[in-house]
Amino acid sequence: TYDFTGIPSNFSTITFALHILFVNTPPYFLFNQSTLNQSTLFLDENQCVDSACVFHSFIGSISKGPFGVGQGPKGELWDESDQSLTFQMQLEGGDSALFFEGPNLITGDMYSSQTVELNLTLARFQNGNTSFRVWLEDNGGNIRNGSNMYMMHFMVRVLEVNQPPVFNLSTNNVTVVESMAVNEILLFQGFAYVVTLGPDYLNITNENNQSVTFTCILVQGNPALFSLHPTISVLNKTGTLQFALAPFQNGNATFSVSLRDDGGTDRGGHDTSLANLSFSITVMPQNQPPVFNLSQYDVFVNETSLSNQTVHLEFASVQSLGPLNPAVHDEDT
Repeated sequence: TYDFTGIPSNFSTITFALHILFVNTPPYFLFNQSTLNQSTLFLDENQCVDSACVFHSFIGSISKGPFGVGQGPKGELWDESDQSLTFQMQLEGGDSALFFEGPNLITGDMYSSQTVELNLTLARFQNGNTSFRVWLEDNGGNIRNGSNMYMMHFMVRVLEVNQPPVFNLSTNNVTVVESMAVNEILLFQGFAYVVTLGPDYLNITNENNQSVTFTCILVQGNPALFSLHPTISVLNKTGTLQFALAPFQNGNATFSVSLRDDGGTDRGGHDTSLANLSFSITVMPQNQPPVFNLSQYDVFVNETSLSNQTVHLEFASVQSLGPLNPAVHDEDT
């Protein structure tokens, strides 16, 4: 109440009461910028999986509103320090399947610490974006156009980490017979099959658009068995083994097989199958006919009066005990 006194007597004295009514001011908080990058929390898909990740001081600078502003009719300070605060968080957009648990805000004793924690556990082998709104509400109400809520937004972006492909072989031994042909390609369809292009876990399909390539490496045996090195081509997750035998060669060769995708190795990813499988190619010998020649096709001898006289002539010569190929000696014995 204000009393206007000390004014000239020819003025009237007016006494009136001035009441300044409370208008609630919204509370306030900030995200910790050392945790967020432009309001985004970046995680790799292999983080926060086996146990929850806790982001301390995820929210800070918590304020209930102005403190010690204004003076009431009895000289008291008007402030909002006695208000209670409540944090809430809500999914705003994106894929909630990114998370096995959470995210959750852990307020604890936020009045003394002035901070709030965030904890979450990611679902295995999931990646993508999810946005959230976080708001802080006090109990001061919103009459006279007051405001009792402050809201901010953040995003969780889970970055892909490539998982290795998984494959299997229908057999680990291929048996063929040595060939007389040159560059005759042998095909074995269904020799290999891709189990999964990514993680072999709960029908995860987020790497199904990747391309894969098989690699065969000779680890033991004779590379001269082949005129075309064994390879495995892929069509619709099925691998076809193909190779060509060198003529008149037999023996064994063992190969190691791996499968590689085009997903890369960023952020510790794996683009090559973790388990390398092996298979053997056995080329069975096939007896080849010997080759000979005659030194002459007409034999002339003189008549004789002797009986049982033996005539010796260099009549025939063996050119090869097997195939007529100077590089092949496996039938020389």
